[in-house]
Amino acid sequence: MMAAPAQLAIWSTIIPIAPKKDGPAACSRYSALNRFDMPLVSLNGFEMYYEVRGEGEPLLLLHGGMGIGNDWRHIFAADPDGYRVIVPDLRGHGRSTNPARRFTFRQCGRDLLGLLDHLRIARTKTIGMSMGAKTLLHVATMQPDRVAAMVLISATPYFPQPLRTAAAKCNAVFSAAAPHCDGAIHQRSL
Repeated sequence: MMAAPAQLAIWSTIIPIAPKKDGPAACSRYSALNRFDMPLVSLNGFEMYYEVRGEGEPLLLLHGGMGIGNDWRHIFAADPDGYRVIVPDLRGHGRSTNPARRFTFRQCGRDLLGLLDHLRIARTKTIGMSMGAKTLLHVATMQPDRVAAMVLISATPYFPQPLRTAAAKCNAVFSAAAPHCDGAIHQRSL
């Protein structure tokens, strides 16, 4: 008996989030096109999803590549006390769009600076994992006064050309297989 050929399955699960009446949602803009009332902000030609939780000193948490902001629940069982935690889905990931279908760490850094401006946060502590860490390096070099402290987890300073070529091919395959995704890597099932 022969084994069935492997198949590539692409799916997404969107979990509706109830709008909050007060607190962090007051900082959010709700898109008229968004039927799930998720907090989105229009920045640099795309819609960025983000959550703001807790009160205190700002702490920005940046997920890794192919991840989502909600991945931090695997690291922290609960948000750290004494912090206003800001957790975005980076450009083209999770519930954030990427209409340009292009991703650069520098642009992602500009996006984060735009989010901080939108939330009126002048200075923040930040933890970045992998892709988020590399993005954080761009933020820190573009506007060093905005970063009070940073933790970089697996921040590759440079991707060699063979890796960049492979990533571009992967992105092209994904875009062809799921053109309706607007260039976004959709949230995984929880």
